[in-house]
Amino acid sequence: MKETYLLKTRRHFLFLAIIPSVIFMGVVILTLAWMQELHLTNAVQADLNSVYNMFYGEMYEEAKLINVLAAQVGDKKEIQDAFLSRDRERLLEVVRPIFLKIRADYAIDNLYFHSLDKTNFLRAYAPNHYGDIINRFTLKEAEQTGSISYGLELGKLEGLILRVVVP
Repeated sequence: MKETYLLKTRRHFLFLAIIPSVIFMGVVILTLAWMQELHLTNAVQADLNSVYNMFYGEMYEEAKLINVLAAQVGDKKEIQDAFLSRDRERLLEVVRPIFLKIRADYAIDNLYFHSLDKTNFLRAYAPNHYGDIINRFTLKEAEQTGSISYGLELGKLEGLILRVVVP
């Protein structure tokens, strides 16, 4: 009988020692899993922020380049005169060689001229397609602010396009 009592006491002691150990190990494992998830979430967020900053930084630099090119086109008196006199054929004659050079040198595929009423006056890359109303956010923003506007927009065929509008 004394052996049974000792055996029961040992079992009871082992039970009392193992249960807290198992609970402690469970808490440690859950804490480690939570810390790992937190670390991974922070690492992924940092990577996303880095990609975001790099992408928008690059887009800003491209927009600055396009702005400089657009200013050079817009500053030419021949272009201004043809546009203001609404002479589409003369405007195309003057702009076409400039556009082809810009396309070859900078891979810029589109060059537009819009009227104040947002009607497309000339597409240098598709001169027979004009007269439609343009309702893009970059054009609206340039109209409202009176300054350059740029952003990513969906093109009809080309997917995402960086558009730069210079009033």
